Amino acid sequence: MLGRLAHYIERRWNFLDMLEHVRDSRQTPPIPTSAIFLSVFGMHALRLGSLNGLEQQLQIPGRWEPLVGSVKPSADAVAYAMERCDPEPLRMMLANTARLAKRKKAFQRLYPDTYWVGALDGIETYKSKKGCCENCCQRNVGTDEKPIIEYYHREVVLQVVGVTPACILDEEPVLPGETETTAALRLLERFHARMPRFLDVLTMDAFYLQAPFAKRA
Repeated sequence: MLGRLAHYIERRWNFLDMLEHVRDSRQTPPIPTSAIFLSVFGMHALRLGSLNGLEQQLQIPGRWEPLVGSVKPSADAVAYAMERCDPEPLRMMLANTARLAKRKKAFQRLYPDTYWVGALDGIETYKSKKGCCENCCQRNVGTDEKPIIEYYHREVVLQVVGVTPACILDEEPVLPGETETTAALRLLERFHARMPRFLDVLTMDAFYLQAPFAKRA
């Protein structure tokens, strides 16, 4: 099955050509970034759910070689490389895939209209009261007298809606000390510079209708 998947994504979507630009900050890595990324791609395609589950699958002889190649990473190697992955080439892959899907008429409309609609919203991808990193936001989930600090990551995501599949166009992390609207503005400025004619309508929560965002957006 993975062999057929590898053949399909390359033949129909030029996947390996786009993958050439994906990189991370490791110096002379023993496992190429492409093998790391394709392993994670296969993990999500098969809904394995975890890097440990991926590692168990990668150990099965002959199954993953058509997609990943002969050098297969461990769970620790995948985590280490993905933490150091440059997000900009991944954003370019999202943009190129969306353009290609639109040109190939791969999107099926859910409603009888002709507008291309994008939805902008924030999602929380991680939270913990124990572990944190330098990019974690934090909040008090206790009381003023007994504070309990919770660390979390939040992203702003732009996605095509009203069609299937619902394709993600871009994402931007909310950095410590800033609001979701600040991250959303960075995303929109970058997206407009890259794909100025892709969307006709932009939808968002009323939360975004604040003066700084409304004036610049």
